[in-house]
Amino acid sequence: MKLQEHIDKISWSFADKLLFVLYGFVHLFQMTFMDTGQLGLYALFIGANTWIFIIGDFFALQGIIQFGANKSGRGKVNLLALMFISIIAVGFSFLAFVFKAQIAHLFNQQGLIEILTYLPLLSLAMVPRTFNMKLLYRDHNLKGIFFVDLVFFGIMSFLTIFLVYNSNAINFNDLAILYIIGTASSSLFSIIIARKQLTFNLLGCITIRRFVGFSLPMTLQAAMHSLPRQLDSYFIIMVFSPAVAGIYYSAKTLYRFFEEAGSAAYGLLYPPAVKLINNKDLSGLRDLMTKGVSFMFAAYLLGFVLIQAGIGELLITTLLPERFYAAIPQFKILSIGILAIPFYTLSLIINASGRPDKVLKFITYAISFTIIAYAFVAYSAAPELIPLGLVLYNIIYGVLCYLYIKSNLGFPASSIFRAFRDTKHYIVTNFLNINK
Repeated sequence: MKLQEHIDKISWSFADKLLFVLYGFVHLFQMTFMDTGQLGLYALFIGANTWIFIIGDFFALQGIIQFGANKSGRGKVNLLALMFISIIAVGFSFLAFVFKAQIAHLFNQQGLIEILTYLPLLSLAMVPRTFNMKLLYRDHNLKGIFFVDLVFFGIMSFLTIFLVYNSNAINFNDLAILYIIGTASSSLFSIIIARKQLTFNLLGCITIRRFVGFSLPMTLQAAMHSLPRQLDSYFIIMVFSPAVAGIYYSAKTLYRFFEEAGSAAYGLLYPPAVKLINNKDLSGLRDLMTKGVSFMFAAYLLGFVLIQAGIGELLITTLLPERFYAAIPQFKILSIGILAIPFYTLSLIINASGRPDKVLKFITYAISFTIIAYAFVAYSAAPELIPLGLVLYNIIYGVLCYLYIKSNLGFPASSIFRAFRDTKHYIVTNFLNINK
């Protein structure tokens, strides 16, 4: 895989992730006007919605990538995917709404009633966005994805300015409504961008049984993989309080920059990995995965060093008020986990090669360590140690994925550092030789 041959796609993907980074700063700006408890409620709201749509994405929408290569059958694949994502997203959020009083009683948090009231509205607004974005990913239309996200983040940024101008405080209700409006707007725009791909019919050989058979193992993976990421706030409010959840959420907002980069890599590498495996091009597959992991690891290693050197503390003390300073040690611990993100993206190779059962096994092992870590945090009553659950999960999962790939496809430890060699070779070949 030569990076220069994909520079256009990489550029648009980078620009899209830059939007996430820029809105991350907008979100930090929002936090300066929020009480930590109100931010904790927002963390619960976003966590529940994200978890539902992760399940929906893997059960309903991954089939668009897996079975959408055959253009003659895309209409039926699209129909099944839209049907399943709608049932899952609206169904889960509506059930949560119906039983909101019982859920609030279980967690002893009356604020959950308000959260679960908004959840179905956000799910309805988000279904078109997530469905159309997957169509754009399938066709490598990263430019279209960029503009859909631009509408999403642009409208929320504008509404943030409006809120701040008219009030000196932002509460959970404000952010929830803002997020729903931004989501609905980007959904409408995504329909315009993806309109030519919106074909629905019953033609094609794909069956519901085959579709579900492929999706179900990956859905179990996604549901468990996202637990330490999206629903950790529910553990925090049971052991501590929404205010502690809000402080941890501020640390995770900075950490999420690295997770978004990992998601971008997954979206870029999964389709070509499927193609290389189908073509039995093992040499090309090794090149794809070693280069992808190595360049990610080099970037994350730099990020880790900078955070430990004090850039994380500088960001928090500069961008957030003093009530969020307790997030500093949490962010430093979280940064340890970013070093494992490049390695657990190898799960896409394992999935694409037809062994999702292995990935599910690795996730189960990693989750067990997360549970132990959370039990320790609860016993010690030390909120600064909350990130241990996610960090241990990342490390165990990443190591297991790497060892499997190394054993079955070949990924020597030396290849982890090929980014440094490749970069040096590129500089020598394209710049130093010119001056001779």
